[in-house]
Formats: sequence, structure tokens, C-alpha cells
Amino acid sequence: MILSTKKLRQRVEAILPEITELRRSIHREPELSGEEHGTARKVQDLLAGYPISLRKDVYGTGMIADIRGPGEKRIAFRGDMDALPIHEATGLPYASRTPGVMHACGHDYHTAILAGTAMVLSSLDEDLPGPMRFLFQPSEEDNPRGGARGMIEAGALEGVSALFGLHLWPDLSSGSIESRPGALMAASDHVTLTLRGLGSHAAKPHLGIDAVLTAAHVATAIQTLISRRISPFDPAVLTFGRVEGGSRYNVVADRVILDGTCRTFSAEVRNFMEREIDNLASSVARGLGGTCETLYRRGYPSLQNSEELYRKVRSCLDSPDLPEELQFLESPEPSMIAEDFAYYAEQVPSLFFWLGCRPHGADPATYPPLHSAHFVPHEEVLRQGILFNCFLATSLGIPG
Repeated sequence: MILSTKKLRQRVEAILPEITELRRSIHREPELSGEEHGTARKVQDLLAGYPISLRKDVYGTGMIADIRGPGEKRIAFRGDMDALPIHEATGLPYASRTPGVMHACGHDYHTAILAGTAMVLSSLDEDLPGPMRFLFQPSEEDNPRGGARGMIEAGALEGVSALFGLHLWPDLSSGSIESRPGALMAASDHVTLTLRGLGSHAAKPHLGIDAVLTAAHVATAIQTLISRRISPFDPAVLTFGRVEGGSRYNVVADRVILDGTCRTFSAEVRNFMEREIDNLASSVARGLGGTCETLYRRGYPSLQNSEELYRKVRSCLDSPDLPEELQFLESPEPSMIAEDFAYYAEQVPSLFFWLGCRPHGADPATYPPLHSAHFVPHEEVLRQGILFNCFLATSLGIPG
């Protein structure tokens, strides 16, 4: 390690008050995907006094911040800035002042942690192993486009040999960090089935074709794709979260819409589900006298961590130099939640980490999850996230 853990911790502590205020200010004034102008200005103001080259207005509101260092290759860190269309119910003194908009996914933390990482690393000078880059990304929640693709098209990955990102994770307690090689998060696709039948009086169902009954059979049959036609060692999830149809209680419905999401890890299973959902739904509908129109829209791909980079990083994280307030464990299983960080990982060796944010002693069964109006991460995560990023930057060197 180039810099001692003690000195690194001191530098983090010195900026923590500013970072805490930044995070609270961003939380107070959240902005939706593509609208993160105020959030970007707050970061720009904070970094203005540091030796950081800042490129603004990348893919709209994004920013690319660079720190000089020896060599041509650089490592990079990414943080996302957008909030969600959720009305906050936390009661915090710095709760959202924008009705119906809230940082319920921790992106206010991600942005503040990234800014703090840039502040600390930019002050190290000769202690840096190489140049560093920080990607302040908009529109992570804008599936399927995603701000990551816009950042990539704007040159965010030029000269980058390794990229790191993290996400607050309420399944883990504060101080715990998890990741794994290979699949970490799922591809997320949007599936809409429009089932059509023939309307009739409810008392004479034989004169109609019941789209509700057809939809029920289709929704049940489609689950057999996962339980009987895909290996249990290559998981998939298909969930219909919205059902719409019918006009009146005593009329046989002539149309029902099933709207949902399909989550997969492998390209083979993803292709299979896209093809066979249509085949099976159409066959079942025809067998009952109706029709089915399938609209399958691909969203974010599966997030695949670099196995080679993971091995290199794991040796650093297993070191006794890892700050004692951090504990790294290999995650036993991936998550079906999706992330547009996956687009970066398709281009350069990348690692994504889950950063525990549940206060110690909080019941994991009742602690509010991501995208909850009651989501309140432990603020200690700010210190831990910055410390973790800086430890990686100063311990790993520049791969590639």
C-alpha cells in the first residue's frame, strides 16, 4: 500500500463534514433522470478548489473528472446522480423538498462518496499509482437507455484500464462489502402481453372468448418455461406486476394486458425467454380461441464482473492493511436487480460492489429496502465508501 491506512483515514475525516453536507443537500433537492443540473452544480462547486480537470455537460448533466498521475492508463470510479419518482416518508430534517421525488436508491450517497474520493485522491500527488477518473453519471434509472451508454459514447472510458462502482445495499449491515466474480446483477427486460378475445354478456360466456381466463392460463403456463425448460443452475425470473382488462363486472372481457419483467443472467437464457414467451403465450391463447401479441423490450444487460480483475482486487482486500471498519466478503449469490453499470462492464474490466448501509442492530426483515419511501441508509456509509474507494486506488496499482 502506497499510503498508510492511518494517513488515509485522516484525509477522509478531514473532508467528511463537507461530504455529509453535500449528501444532505442533494437529498433535500433530488432530481429525476436527465434533470440533475442542480446536483451537478453542487459537485462542481465542491471540487472547484482541487487539482481536478472537470468536463461538464456530458450526456446532458454528467461530468468526467480527471486527476493526473504517472503513465497513460487510468483506473476509474463511477457514481450515479438521479433520484426516483417516489414521495418521501422518512421525516428526516433534510427530507426531499420536491413532492413526489426522492433519493430512495442511495444515489445521493453514491454521488457524495465519489466526490469525496476525488477530493482525497487529488490531494495525494506522488502517492497516486497513476491517473484517476471519476464518472458522475446521470439517468441510471432510465431503463433501457441508461446514462451509462451516453457516458460511454461521450468517451468516458477512453484510456480506462479498470472501472469500479458501488451501490448501497440494505441487505448488508454498515461496513460490510460484497462482490463476486462473473454474474452479479441481472438483465432486466420489459414484457407486455396483449390478450384478445371476444366480449359477451357474462351470463352467456359461450358466446364470447374470455380474455381474463385466457390471461390466467397464459400467466400460469409461462412459468413452466422457468420450472421445466431452463436448468435450475441458470436462473430466471418472470414477474407480471400489472394486469389490466375488462370494462364491467358482468361483461366477458375482450382484452387483457399482462405487463411485467423478465430477469436473466446468461445470454442464452435471455434469448430463450424472449423467443419462448411469445411462442407459448400465443399457443395457449390460440388454444382457447383468442390471440396474444407479445412486446419484448430489452433493458439493461446482466452485470458481469471481470474474473481476472476480481482476483487482483481480492488479494488487496484480503490484506491486513484493509481498514478495520470494513469487512469484505464474496457474495454467495447474484441479485436479480439490474444496473446500467453493466454497459461499462461490457467495454472494460470492471467490478461492482455492494456496500452495506443497514445500521447495526436494525432488523433486516423490516428494514426499508431500496426504492422504499422510508429508505434511510446509515450515514456512516459515507466514510466507509470513501475509505474503500481510496484504499482500492492506492493499493491496487493500475491494471492492464
